[in-house]
Amino acid sequence: MPAPEGHPPYNTNGEGGRPRRYSTQDIETYADELVAWMKEESRFWFKDFCLERDIDPDLMSIWAKENERFSGAYKLAKGLQESRIFKGGMFEAFNSGMSKFALMNCHGWA
Repeated sequence: MPAPEGHPPYNTNGEGGRPRRYSTQDIETYADELVAWMKEESRFWFKDFCLERDIDPDLMSIWAKENERFSGAYKLAKGLQESRIFKGGMFEAFNSGMSKFALMNCHGWA
């Protein structure tokens, strides 16, 4: 969209769009924090990680596509999540129906 009449043109230096809220350094710091957070056995729900840090949970999948380091941390965390939900359901630490629901919707189990 062009600038309003009388206003200097937008995007003169190749910049464009909304400014990034999180730098690469920020994303990689969150990657390290996610791995450390997931090492505690009682933690397995990513939304809790995000809520504790005031992060939009949808950003995690976006960052995993954009940043290689975050992608590795996210894959590790998803593996830990799947394992904990499965074991919790199997040993009746969690409700088995809810575990089944989570594994089907979050990990593609059929």
